[in-house]
Amino acid sequence: MYGPLSTISRAQMEQQFSANFFGAHQLTMRLLPAMLPHGEGRIVMTSSVMGLISTPGRGAYAASKYALEAWSDALRMELRHSGIKVSLIEPGPIRTRFTDNVNQTQSDKPVENPGIAARFTLGPEAVVDKVRHAFI
Repeated sequence: MYGPLSTISRAQMEQQFSANFFGAHQLTMRLLPAMLPHGEGRIVMTSSVMGLISTPGRGAYAASKYALEAWSDALRMELRHSGIKVSLIEPGPIRTRFTDNVNQTQSDKPVENPGIAARFTLGPEAVVDKVRHAFI
C-alpha cells in the first residue's frame, strides 16, 4: 500500500494489516499450542525498518509493521520462560522486483540519486543471512 494516508480507505488498511500483521498472528496462534508442550522452539517474524520509522506515502505499511513490532515484543516477553524464543527481523531497503508495479509519481520516489540509494539498499542475501542468524 503506497500513498498519502488521507487517500487510504478502511478496506485498504484492513488489507494491509491482514497481510503484514494478521497473517503472522494467525500462523503463530496455530503453531504455538503445538510448540508449548515441547518447551522449546523459535518464532521468527519478518518486519521492516518501516516498523521503526515512517515516511510520507508509506504510513499504511508502516502502521502494519509497527503493530507486528509491538505484538512480537510482547509475545517475546510473555514466552520468556517457555523455552520458545521470538525473533524479529527488520530489513531496510532490499533490491527486489517487488516494487516494480508500485505506481509512484516522480515526487513520490524516495531517493532520486542512484549513488545514495545504492549505499542504503542491500541485496536479498542480507535478509537470508539475518534469517539464518535468527535460527542460531
